[in-house]
Amino acid sequence: MKNGKCPKCGSATVYTKEKGVYLGNGMTVINTGGIPLTNDSTVSYLCTNCGYFEIYFTNLDKLAEVTRNKGWKAVPNTAK
Repeated sequence: MKNGKCPKCGSATVYTKEKGVYLGNGMTVINTGGIPLTNDSTVSYLCTNCGYFEIYFTNLDKLAEVTRNKGWKAVPNTAK
């Protein structure tokens, strides 16, 4: 989606927003497995044709915490 094309439907109707996930009002929007998440550490992409949505964490320190956090497990690479 970062290239402006939706991987699900192929549409070029992709929009992006920094701080695109609202975290507040006591609501848990994303379970980060104990890694503190702030609004300024994400960028979101949304296809307005099919509704497909992606979120990326942009804070490199928080990304590094994932590898040390027991709540996150590495996905085995099965691609050929």
